[in-house]
Amino acid sequence: KAISGDESFMLVCRVAEQNMQKQLTKNDYSALYYLFDFCRIPAEVICGIIELCCSMGKKNTQYIYKKAVALYEEGIDSYDKFEKYLARRELINSNIGRLRKLCGMGDRALTAKEQKFCDCWFGDWGFSFEMVELAYEKTVDSTGKLSMIYMNGILRRWHESGYETPEDVSNGDTGNKSGTVSSFEGDEFIEAGIPHVH
Repeated sequence: KAISGDESFMLVCRVAEQNMQKQLTKNDYSALYYLFDFCRIPAEVICGIIELCCSMGKKNTQYIYKKAVALYEEGIDSYDKFEKYLARRELINSNIGRLRKLCGMGDRALTAKEQKFCDCWFGDWGFSFEMVELAYEKTVDSTGKLSMIYMNGILRRWHESGYETPEDVSNGDTGNKSGTVSSFEGDEFIEAGIPHVH
């Protein structure tokens, strides 16, 4: 009934078919209708999520469904909020691109742990690229190589200290010129370096 009689849901189905480039199955319709009717996610938000997922190469309803539910649980329940989410993701992805170039990562995909670190630094903690770049420089100066776990230890301490700019670091780290948490060693440091992402 909704497929043939509800214009908003019909729009969702058309956008899904166009972007997924296939005829929707009964399970596809059921998943989309759950988002639309039970979760009460606005049709324009569902359409935006479909387009986002398909642009990432994730052209399946299961991925779209999980992404939509996750965003809904984050409080993204209007198109205005969805647009702000997209802008935030675009900034994060831009900073990740700059970080990949800085670290010489080439074109390889980030590992799940690397992606989690980047999402935490640029997203949850809201650091600018300049702050992450500074943490990278301090990491290489101290260890002679790239270590995201070590970088995370530095950035976590800066986040907990309320540092937002390189100037904050310069003014606040006079007693610890490396900018690192030198008391951590071995497994204790690694455990402390894991981002606490909620």
